[in-house]
Parts: sequence; structure tokens; C-alpha cells
Amino acid sequence: THLTTVSATTTTIIITAFLTSPPRTILKIRTPITKTSSTTTTLSLSTPTSTANISSSTIIMSASAQQLRTDLLKIIGENPGGHQDAKVRASFASKLQAYSKADGADASDVIFAIGKSVFGVELDSPTPAKKATDDLPIVDFDYMKQFMKQVFLSYGVSPDRAETCSDVLIEADKRGIDSHGLGRLKPIYCDRMDNGILWPDRPIDIVTESETTALVDGNLGLGLYIGPHCMQMAIDKAKKYGVGFVACRNSTVSV
Repeated sequence: THLTTVSATTTTIIITAFLTSPPRTILKIRTPITKTSSTTTTLSLSTPTSTANISSSTIIMSASAQQLRTDLLKIIGENPGGHQDAKVRASFASKLQAYSKADGADASDVIFAIGKSVFGVELDSPTPAKKATDDLPIVDFDYMKQFMKQVFLSYGVSPDRAETCSDVLIEADKRGIDSHGLGRLKPIYCDRMDNGILWPDRPIDIVTESETTALVDGNLGLGLYIGPHCMQMAIDKAKKYGVGFVACRNSTVSV
């Protein structure tokens, strides 16, 4: 038995969501959802035309920029007192200048600070390097919420509970809690319903109850709708009696 709190649950199944400001969702749709069971249900949702395969969010640095950076580090490593040698300073300045103009040079690279403070090389900051995430499609939270709701409906969750489930998940992403948002849709909910660990639409039973407390059995249903249900019970009791405690068992479990 555990004390129930309202918590959101999260993120990439088919989609990888990130928070931007103002709140919008960046994502990548990898594949449509297919429910694997005796009766196969396939869910298709039209995706924005800009959704494409996106690589990781690393800085794209050209081979020439990488080589120049390696050369600069070598100069520093092989010449501990090089900043006092005019020839070494000139060599470092030349390569740093070339590196600053190379494709993918990172404007925040500490090597520019070293050049300025140690070797006395003053340069204009290079153009910020392009990141792979710059090309990620931007999708509204409302679109993502609707997507998740359709996923839950395809598994047999009732419409009102599907609305609650999708709302809890998307609220986590809106608050920047990526660990408990869209990313949990597949591994925590879809996969577990496929494997019979969770059930899409089980009744919520009250095992025992007093004016200020209650023990609820979720019957292995989704914590996404069981949690809010129990929290509302606790709120109602607190409004009437000043305090409310509701515990739940057989809700979403961590395995």
C-alpha cells in the first residue's frame, strides 16, 4: 500500500518531447503505434510535414575544425611556456584564427578564452555552431495531447479516463519534467498493457473508508487516472473535515 499523490507520467515512445519557451513540444515521431494482442489495432496519426529523422543534439563540427582544435591543444600541451615564445604565440594565433572561421567551431569553446588570457590573441567570436536540434520540428502541446489520448483510446481506455491520462502526461512535459511526461507512454503504459501487467479500464474500489481516510484498490488499472481520482477524494475530505488521507494499492507499479 502506498500513499497516492497526483503525479504525471512521461516521454518517448514514438516520440521524443522537449520543452521550449514559450511552452511548445519538440519531437520526433519514429513509428506509428501498433497494439499487439489477439486483436491487433493500428493507430495512425497524421504528422507535420516537417517531421523527419533527427540526429542527436550535438554540435556539427567539420573535420577541418576538429583538426585545427587538435593542433591548438597540441601546441598548448607541448609548450608549457609557449606564451612567452613569440614563434609559438604566432603559430597559436594563426591556428586559432583559422579555427574561429572553420565550419562548426564552437563559440563557447574554452580554447578561445585560453587564447585571449594566456596567448594574448584577441578574436571576434565565431558564428555559433549549428546544432542538430535546430532542425527539429515544433509541434504544439495540444497536438501531442490528442495523440496520446488516441493511443489510450486504442487500448480500450474510456474517453473520460483517456482525457485524464493524456492531460497528466502532457502537463509533466509542460512543466519541463521530461522523466514523467510523454516518454513514459510506451514503456510504462503501452508495453505493460500489451504484457498484461496493467489494464486499460479497471474499476476503482474503496476497500475501507472513514470520514478523513480511505484505502482504494486500483485493480491494476492505470495510475494516470487512479491517482487523480484518489487525490480528489482526499481534497473533498479535507474540505469537509479539515484533513484527508487516501492510500491506494494495485495502481501503476514500478518493475
